[in-house]
Amino acid sequence: MTRTLGILLDRWILNHILAGRQVFEAVELYRQPAAEFGLALALFEPHGIDRRRRRVRARRFPAFAPVWLPVPAVVHNRALQYPSANRAVRWLGRQGAAVFNPLVPAGKYAKHLALASSPALRPHLPAALPLSPRGLGRLPALLEPSGSVFVKPATGSRGKGILRVRRGPGRSYLVNGAAVGRADSFRRLRRRLARLSRRRRYILQQGITLARFQGRPFDLRVHLQRGEGGRWTVPGMGARRANLHPFLTNLTRGGSAHPVREVLPAAFPGRDPEAIAEQVRRVALLVGETLERAWPGVADLGLDVGLDADARPWILEVNLRELRYTLRDAGEPERWALTYRNPVAYARHLFDIRATAGMTGRRHA
Repeated sequence: MTRTLGILLDRWILNHILAGRQVFEAVELYRQPAAEFGLALALFEPHGIDRRRRRVRARRFPAFAPVWLPVPAVVHNRALQYPSANRAVRWLGRQGAAVFNPLVPAGKYAKHLALASSPALRPHLPAALPLSPRGLGRLPALLEPSGSVFVKPATGSRGKGILRVRRGPGRSYLVNGAAVGRADSFRRLRRRLARLSRRRRYILQQGITLARFQGRPFDLRVHLQRGEGGRWTVPGMGARRANLHPFLTNLTRGGSAHPVREVLPAAFPGRDPEAIAEQVRRVALLVGETLERAWPGVADLGLDVGLDADARPWILEVNLRELRYTLRDAGEPERWALTYRNPVAYARHLFDIRATAGMTGRRHA
């Protein structure tokens, strides 16, 4: 009997794929791993679920012809956390599907607290607090180590809405380079941030002075996934350098992607670049193991890891179901392909677990 791996996508992503338009989901890269692990592939979207008949309207590789299928036993959730996708994931779970990348709290502070539960990870976490009266009271302490604090939307990605607060000359403060005021400017800063928090939830995150490559700050996008045997693995990491923006490295904010093998020797002359990369990998694997305890089923993450002048890794952000194109843009096609192989390998692991459980149940029936 053919095992079918369902891949849940947002409707607009699936429509773009069917129309032959380029999107961040390079679904053709699933094909070779599916053959390797003996799985069929079926793409579907939340509105293609027939709840009454317990089936999904799917598109099978390679022709993408529509077909109605029973609910897949294993589902790789690649949909963003929109309400329709959230309802679909909950319903699939109630039907007994093993959905990896389940629904988890999307807020940055919830992830920070989950990571802070690990004593081994705390030295790699910038201090963070919700933007609240208490958080504003702690702002001077957050500014102390590096002289900067980032104000981030509690949810969201791609660097949208992020502000940087820095100390200016005298008693002044700068927000994204613009002066808040001259005399008594901390009070003005508090009022400005308090107004901001009334419109949207934010967090305050201690600033880290990032190492530089070619004169510009950079960080690492570290891909972290569960693969064969359910084990966490780091298929690759790419460096992202700020270009058009003074401090954001996001590729959607004008940042550029570069191979780590070129960036680390240039940024840390005289240091062993592989030793630095290995330390980043160890920290990343701890992140996976820690979040798995908090949210079982998490399997597909992208970490933004900053390196300071001493090459110490700092976990700046954890992205759920990240877009996986940094390795492509950094000129690492083989490692990019691994980010599509690992989910298929993990799906095969889940199928094997279900088969073993079924056999055990029959023996005891």
